[in-house]
Amino acid sequence: MEIHGLTEDWRELSEFKHLGREGLCEIRFKAGKVQYRPAGFFGPGAKCFSIYVGCQKKNDVYNPPDAFDLAIKRRGKVQRGEATLRERIV
Repeated sequence: MEIHGLTEDWRELSEFKHLGREGLCEIRFKAGKVQYRPAGFFGPGAKCFSIYVGCQKKNDVYNPPDAFDLAIKRRGKVQRGEATLRERIV
């Protein structure tokens, strides 16, 4: 996986797949023989992507199967002030 700097527009990268559900995106990458698909949303700030759920994909099946619904639910909690995000510098 390539490392992208903060000055690049991550929204245009092939590693991101827009899922068409309230702005939800997945980051696509493979480690070993496992396909990972952490899902989240751009924001809350500029040049920021927030991951709300981690999941794996095998043969078009996601684990956990409700990962995208869970990401949307978690984002709603953050927006309503019922939960918070934690920043991780990578």
